[in-house]
Amino acid sequence: MQESDIVILHEDDSVVVIDKPSGLITHPKYEDDDQYSVAEFMKTRSTDKTPLREGIVHRLDKDTSGMMICAKSSEVKDFLQNQFKEHKVSKTYSAVVYGKPEHQKLNIDLPIDRNPKRPSLQKVSANGKEAFTSVEVIESNNHLSYLEVKPKSGRTHQIRVHLKYIGNPVVNDPFYASTWEEYGSGRLMLHAKSLNITLPGENEPREFASDEPAEFKELVK
Repeated sequence: MQESDIVILHEDDSVVVIDKPSGLITHPKYEDDDQYSVAEFMKTRSTDKTPLREGIVHRLDKDTSGMMICAKSSEVKDFLQNQFKEHKVSKTYSAVVYGKPEHQKLNIDLPIDRNPKRPSLQKVSANGKEAFTSVEVIESNNHLSYLEVKPKSGRTHQIRVHLKYIGNPVVNDPFYASTWEEYGSGRLMLHAKSLNITLPGENEPREFASDEPAEFKELVK
């Protein structure tokens, strides 16, 4: 991955809104990690120089593509992150999953916690933090379904964990659906397609959107 793989959807003096490709990490876990990342991308655009977490307001999993907003200063970062903490930001994802959910529309209200057997992964747990995800089935061929998903909280792997729990894991998910058949390009079929957030100096939220990969809908035809 390199800078040319990132599509800039909006940029001003305060923020950069990007369409992150699948396979690009948000930020390195370690200082000596030389993988190109969104944090590295922001180094030339930030007014602050914070190691590792340069301008990162929120994160997407490495294999999830789509909308991210990044801040050019610590002040703007705090402003934007407060909106996430106060649940004033709305996010919509597209997902292709195995099988078909039992209901066309459903809400998943289940707490999520770290999996003690595999600490890098998460699981539904009564002792976890609250997590809420709304799901709507847009199209299905019974083998696969195309969903619109709206997480109301931002837990690690939230969508992937919740969809696995109801028996419909995301297609090509190597951690939560490892025993299923691979489809399409082999990438994780999860895309952050829209983000609604208020920018610094503005009074009303603005929506940013990106086109999902064509193969998402093609797989369920």
